[in-house]
Amino acid sequence: MVIFAMVFLIPLVSAFEFDNVQVWDDEEKEVTIKNAFGFGKEIAKITLLSEKKHKVFDRGEGVLQLVGEFEIVNNENYDNALREMEFFDVKENFKGVDREFEYRYRVDDGYTDVPIYDTTYCNGEDECVAPILDYRRDYHYKWIKLEDNKINQLPKGKIVIGIFLDVKKQEHGDWIGTFFGERLSTWAEWSEGLNTILTHYYHFNESSGTNALDSGGIGKTQVNITLVPQAQVAEFISSGLFGNSVFVDTTGGSGSYAKTNANIGMSGTDTFFVSLWVNRTDPNSAPAFLFGDSNTWPTYFSISGSGSPSSARINWAGSDSGTVSACFNSNGSAFNHVLWGQSAGRQLFYCDGTLIWNGTYSSKTINEFRIANQQYLDGESEINFDEMAVFNNSLTPSQISDLYNNGAGIRYRTVFTTPPSITYPTNTTYTSEITSMNYTHGGQAHCWYSLNGGANSTPVTAGVNFTGITSDPGNNNWRVYCNDSGNTITEDNVEFFVDFDVITTLISPSNAISTTNSTLEFEVNGSATGSARLENQTIYIYYSNSTLLATNYSGLSGTSSNRKFNYTFTDGSYIWNAITKGNSSATYLTDWDTNRTFTIDTTNPTINITHPITAIDFFKVNNNLRINWTVSDDTAGLDTCWIDYQQTNTTVTCNNNGTLINITNSNDKSAIFYANDTLGNEARQSFTWSYKVFWNSETFNSTVYESQTQTYILNISSTGDETVTANFTFNGTNYTATKEGTNTKMNFTFSHDLPIGVGTVNFNWNVFYGSDIINTTPQSQTVDILNLSLCGLGGLNTPFLNFTAKDEATDLPLNFTVDIADWTYYYLGSGEVFKTYSFLNVSANTSSYAFCATPNLTIQQSLEVKYSDFAGDYPLRTYKTLDAISNATTNTVLYLLKSTDGQYVTFQVLSGSGNPIQNVVSNASREIPQGSGNVVLIGSGLTDASGAITYFVNPDFSHTFTFDGTSLGLPKRIETITPSKTEYTIYLSEQVAPGNLTTYDFTRGMTYLVAPRLSYLQNGTFYEFNFTLNATYWPVTRYGFTLLNGSGTVLGYNDSTSLSLPPVLNISTGENATIRMEYFWLVTGNYSNGTRTWGVFAVDDKGFGLNRFFTDFLAYSNQGVFGLNSWSRTLIIFLVIFITIGTITMLSGLYSPGAILIQLFGLVYFFDVVLGLIINPVGAIPHFATILIGLLTIGYAVREVTR
Repeated sequence: MVIFAMVFLIPLVSAFEFDNVQVWDDEEKEVTIKNAFGFGKEIAKITLLSEKKHKVFDRGEGVLQLVGEFEIVNNENYDNALREMEFFDVKENFKGVDREFEYRYRVDDGYTDVPIYDTTYCNGEDECVAPILDYRRDYHYKWIKLEDNKINQLPKGKIVIGIFLDVKKQEHGDWIGTFFGERLSTWAEWSEGLNTILTHYYHFNESSGTNALDSGGIGKTQVNITLVPQAQVAEFISSGLFGNSVFVDTTGGSGSYAKTNANIGMSGTDTFFVSLWVNRTDPNSAPAFLFGDSNTWPTYFSISGSGSPSSARINWAGSDSGTVSACFNSNGSAFNHVLWGQSAGRQLFYCDGTLIWNGTYSSKTINEFRIANQQYLDGESEINFDEMAVFNNSLTPSQISDLYNNGAGIRYRTVFTTPPSITYPTNTTYTSEITSMNYTHGGQAHCWYSLNGGANSTPVTAGVNFTGITSDPGNNNWRVYCNDSGNTITEDNVEFFVDFDVITTLISPSNAISTTNSTLEFEVNGSATGSARLENQTIYIYYSNSTLLATNYSGLSGTSSNRKFNYTFTDGSYIWNAITKGNSSATYLTDWDTNRTFTIDTTNPTINITHPITAIDFFKVNNNLRINWTVSDDTAGLDTCWIDYQQTNTTVTCNNNGTLINITNSNDKSAIFYANDTLGNEARQSFTWSYKVFWNSETFNSTVYESQTQTYILNISSTGDETVTANFTFNGTNYTATKEGTNTKMNFTFSHDLPIGVGTVNFNWNVFYGSDIINTTPQSQTVDILNLSLCGLGGLNTPFLNFTAKDEATDLPLNFTVDIADWTYYYLGSGEVFKTYSFLNVSANTSSYAFCATPNLTIQQSLEVKYSDFAGDYPLRTYKTLDAISNATTNTVLYLLKSTDGQYVTFQVLSGSGNPIQNVVSNASREIPQGSGNVVLIGSGLTDASGAITYFVNPDFSHTFTFDGTSLGLPKRIETITPSKTEYTIYLSEQVAPGNLTTYDFTRGMTYLVAPRLSYLQNGTFYEFNFTLNATYWPVTRYGFTLLNGSGTVLGYNDSTSLSLPPVLNISTGENATIRMEYFWLVTGNYSNGTRTWGVFAVDDKGFGLNRFFTDFLAYSNQGVFGLNSWSRTLIIFLVIFITIGTITMLSGLYSPGAILIQLFGLVYFFDVVLGLIINPVGAIPHFATILIGLLTIGYAVREVTR
C-alpha cells in the first residue's frame, strides 16, 4: 500500500521543485533535471554549447556580447524555468556583481548550398559563366530576444538560449543559473580578450621604413616582420582596417613580400592559427600568394579569381585543398578576414568567419614565414593587408566569430595607465653640455626620444636610458615617447637652458646660387650667448675641389658682430664658410656654419652644328631629317636646348647630340639651334642645307595585270643649279622618261604596256643632277596574270563569254562545233602588248561553249569564230567582234542556216574610183523570228584583198548589212536587203581624213522589243503597244512609235527620252484588218527606224458567208497567216479556178475551148475584180490577169467566127 501510494502521488510531487535533482555529465557538458529525487521523470536536459572558459571581446560601451550558450530540451511546459541568473567577478575572488543582461534564443536559418565555381575556366574573360565544380554548405542563424512570457513559462520543446551582457575591458566573470529549480553551480565562465593564447601581433601602423613591430611578442618571444621590396613596392600606407597597413605589389614577375625574422610558432605538428585582414586591390587572373615560406615547394596559400566568387588553394604540410570557393573581393572595396591554421590533426581555413576548408596536415616547420610570396613561384597581384595575429591554441567558433566581428574586426591591445616621466635633465639652467636623458615608464613596450624638435630616435626597449646625446647651447626641449602593445603612444618633455655658446651665421650669398655677376658681397654674423664673448672670425673661400682660394680675417669683441667684404671671381663653382671663435671663463668656443656653394657663369653655351650643312643628295618628303650637333657649357651647365624650324620650336635634349625633324616640303631648308644654361646665358646658331633631288611623290599602281598600260610619274624638286634629267629602269632595262617643268620643279613620266609575264617587277628612277647620278628608292609592283580559255581549264571558272547556237529558220537550239576561235586580248592597254588564244572543237556536237577569264574586269578582245555543225548540214559561218568582255557574262547566240534554206551572197566593197577595199569591217543581221523585233547577228568578218566578203543567208527575209570603213578613213554604209541575188557591189567613197566620216552605224549596240509579242490580234480588243529600246553604244536622245491602220490612218503616237521609261499606248484594234507600228530612235539628230505589222482576226457575230470568208482570207494572207503571202494566195486562187472548171467540164460535158475560156474569164474576173485576191505583177496595169484572160477569150471568139 505504501509503494502504491507513493506511485500514486508521483504526479502531485512533480508539481513541486524541492524534489528536483541535477545529474551531471561533464564530458558532454550536460546536466539532466529530474524530479522525485531522481526517481521521477526527466524534466529537462541542458547542454552547454559554449566553452567552459569562453573568450569574448569588449566591442564598446553598450554592445551586448554572448558570454554563454546552452541548449534546453524541455519535456513539458514549465513555469519560471529560468528563475535566476547570478554573476561573479573571478578576479575579486568570485565576488558577486549585479549585471544587466538579456536572454536571447537562437533561430536557425539552416544550411545554404554555396556553389564552388571553376575559377580557371573563364581566364579573365568578361561575360563568362564558369561551370560549378561542387557545393559548400554554410550554416546560418540569428539571435532574438527571449520574450518575458517565455522566461516565465518555458514551453515544451527544444530551444537554444544565449546570455548577452556588456563585456568590460579585461573582465573575467562567472555565471550561475538557477534553471528548473536547480542552481547549476558547476557551469562556465568568460573572460575578455584572446591575449592568453596570443603569441604575436602586428598592427602595421608604422609610417616608414621596412620593420613592423611585434606588439604581441613584447615580454614573450618578440619576432618582428621585415618588408622586402624588390622590382615592385612593399611599404606602409595610410589606408588600413585600423590605421595604417602594408601594401605589397607582386606584379611583374619579381614580387615584393613581407617575412618574419624567425619562427612564429609553426613547428612540427604544433597547434597554431594565423588571423589576417586582406584587401585584394588589383587581382590578376594568375594566383596571388597570400602565405608561403622560403624553403620547400609546394608550400603555399594562394587566392585567385577576378570576379565573384573568388577562390583559394592551400597546399601546405602535405595537404592540398584544391581550388575552393572563397570570399575575397576583387576591386579593393573592402578587407576580408582570413583565419588559417592547424589543430588536432586538422588544417582549417575560415574566410569572413565561414569555414571554407577542413583538411589534414603533417609535420612542417617554417622559420621564415612569408606574406604575399612563396620562394619558388611569384604570384601576380596587389595586396593590402593589416592586423595580423598568431595564436598557439585552437579557437572556438565564438572566438572566430569575434575575430571577424561582422567585417569590422577587433584588434589587440593592453591597457597602461602611467605615461613616461623624464627624471634627468630637469627644468633648470646648466653651465655645461648635457649628454644623457633618464626616465621612468609604466610598463610600456618601447621608448624613443626627440631633441629640440629634431628627428625621432630608434625605439629601444622601455626602461633603457638614452646616452651619447648632446644639448645645444641656450634653450633645449627634450621629449621622450613610449608606446604600448596596441601602439597607444604617451610622452613627456623637459625644457632646460645651457648658458654659453658662440654662433656663426652665414647671411649672403645664399646657398647653391648661380649668378652672372662676377663680383659678390659676403656677409657673416657672429654672436655669443650666456657668458661667452667673441674673439675673431675668418671667412674661407674654396674652389669646387676644396682647394683654398682666399680668406678674410677680422678680430671681434662683445656678443654680436656683422661684417661684409667683396671678392671678384672668374667663371666657376666655389665653396665658402666662416668660423667664429670666442671664450667663456677660459672655455674656448668655436662654431662653423654649414658650407655654402655658388657658381659664377658669364659665358654663353658653345654650339656646333655638324649635320646638315651641305647639299643632301636625295631626300623624300615626310621623312625625318637627322640634325646633329654638339653643345657645351663649362660652368653653370646646360639648361634647355631647342630648334626653331618652320617657326615652330621643338625642345631637344642637349646632350643627345641629335634629333629628327619631319620634312614636309622642299622649300624650308633652314633652322636655328638655341641653347641656354641654368643662368639664362643663351646662344644660337643658324644653319641651312639644300637638296639635289627632293622626292615629292611617285605615282604607280602596286598591283597590275599583263598587257595593262602603266604610267609611272616621279615628282621632284631640285636646287636649280644643275640640269636635271632622268631615265626609268624597269626590271633592269633603262627607258627614256619625259620631263615636264623646270630644273627646280619637275615631273618625269614613263608609260608602257606591261610585258607578258607574272610576278614581282622592280623599278626605280635614275636622276642625273649635272654629272651626279642619284638613284631613287627601288619600288616594286606585282603583275598578276591575264588569261582567257575554255572554262574549267587553268582554274578559270568565271564565264566571260558563252556561245550557244540556234537554227536561223526555226529559232531552235542546235548543237554545233567550233572550227576555229582566235582571240587577241589585252587589259587596259594600247593593244601593242597582247595575249592570244585559239580554240577549236570539230570532233563533237556541243550545245554551248563557255570561255572564262581572269581578272574579273573588263578585257579588250579581237575575236573571230568560225562555226558549223558536226553533220555538215549547216554551212560554215563566221562571227567577229571587237566588243570588250567582262565577268558580267556576254551570252552570244550563233545562228546557223541549213544548206537547203539559204544561199551564198557575195558583197564586193569598192572605192568611189572602183578599186577593191580590203579589211572593211562587215556584219550581217536580221530579225529572228521574223516580226519579233529581235535583231540578231548572223555573220561578220573583214573583206579580203578583192574587197569581197561572202555570207550564207536566207533569201526569203530582209537582212541588214553593215560595211564599216571608218578604221580605213572611209565611211560606214548600212544596207537593208532581201537577197534575191548572189552578188552585190557596195561603194564606199573616199574621205579627206578619217575624222570627216558622214555615215555611221546607229544600230550598233541597239536591241529592242516590240509588244505585243503576238503575230495576230483580235478585232475589237484593246492591246498595250510598247517599244522597249536598250542602247549600249550610242546615246539615244529620243525614241518612240506611231500606230497606223491598213489605210494609213494614225491611231496613236508616243515617245520617250528615258530608256527606263519606254513609250506605251493602249489601243483597240477596232474593225481594222491590219495595224502597223512605225518605230524610230534618234542619236544626236540621226534618225533610225523600223516597222512591225500585225494582222487582225475578226471574231464578231457577222456569220461565215463567202464575202466574210474571202475578206478574211485576203487580210490574213496579206499578214502572212499560216505562212501565206500574195503570191501563194494567187496560186491557191488559180488552183481553185482550175479545179472548179475541171469539175464543171466533167459534170456538164462541155469540153470546147470557148466554154472553158468563158468559165475561166468569169472566175478570174470574180476573184480579181470583185474580191481583189489575185496579185498584180510589178509594173503591170490594174487587174492584169482579168484583162489578159479577157483578151484571150475575145481573140479565140474572133478566130472562131472568122474560121
